[in-house]
Amino acid sequence: MSAHAAAGPPEVLGIGEVMGMLDPDRPGPLEDAEHFTLRVAGAETNVLIAAARLGHRAALVSAVGDDPVGRLVRRTLEDQGVDASFVQTDAAAPTGVFFKERFDDGLRRVYYYRGGSAASRLTAAAARLEGIGTPGVLVVSGLSLGLGRPEGLSAVVRNAVEHFAAAGSTVVFDPNIRPGVWDGERARDDFARIRASVHVLIAGDDEMAVLAPGLAVQQAAEALCADGLRAVIVKAGSQGAVLYERGRATPVAPFPVARVVDPVGAGDAFAAGVVTGLLRDWPLLDGVRLGALLGARAVTTSGDWEAVPAGQSPERLLESYLDVHPPLEAHSS
Repeated sequence: MSAHAAAGPPEVLGIGEVMGMLDPDRPGPLEDAEHFTLRVAGAETNVLIAAARLGHRAALVSAVGDDPVGRLVRRTLEDQGVDASFVQTDAAAPTGVFFKERFDDGLRRVYYYRGGSAASRLTAAAARLEGIGTPGVLVVSGLSLGLGRPEGLSAVVRNAVEHFAAAGSTVVFDPNIRPGVWDGERARDDFARIRASVHVLIAGDDEMAVLAPGLAVQQAAEALCADGLRAVIVKAGSQGAVLYERGRATPVAPFPVARVVDPVGAGDAFAAGVVTGLLRDWPLLDGVRLGALLGARAVTTSGDWEAVPAGQSPERLLESYLDVHPPLEAHSS
């Protein structure tokens, strides 16, 4: 039994694929790259590592292959304080991988090699959700809903959302829309199926348009809050974010950075700030502020989670944000 398991249920649980990421050492076309750094990344995993670095017990439900990348995943999770007790090993399937491609003009691309991966094949029976206990927060993404359909990872995520919401967990959902994986009508239908069990939605402007076509972003967010969501948080990159709660919309200014190296992973760091605020029972607005700071830090490096400070007090980090942006009164919608 791991030390995390001995301490009781995780404070935050994530369900999704974790992969090896091949990150070139310099900008330029991927086919011209000569050297890569092998890292570990994945939407839910990035959030969990950040939460663990900020002092919370985190655990991942996933699967990896019996291969070197899978071993690196397990080692990285352990090194970063994320409980991997519920990460299965599928000897018949590989661990997924992806490549980053970066250009000097700011353009970024990612290339996924995850078809038939161990994580996508994870089943509800193998996931053993009933043995985890009830986490304070469950983190899942639409991207995971799009993998392993219909009875693989997507079914695990659907079951987990319903199970843990009924048990009292706060469910945080990030669409993480990916064309060809989770997008369009499929995304709308999947989200509609789990919406009653989601408490906090974190999405970009473009993702709101997919989930609620025909509505302006503000209209969609207000409608979702009126329909029972505790909050909708709409990210707008360098423009900051807006926190929508029932009857109220509050803009959150971005945290300034001198230079953007790589925006990939910023959204996950942002979500980690929101999750940390929920776990510490802060007002939602303060969690969004912390998310803005962590998201800004994330763009200063090429790694997806490496810029999240380990061992620093979230309260002190929040103070750093408020030093730059003193609090203002919320704006009524």
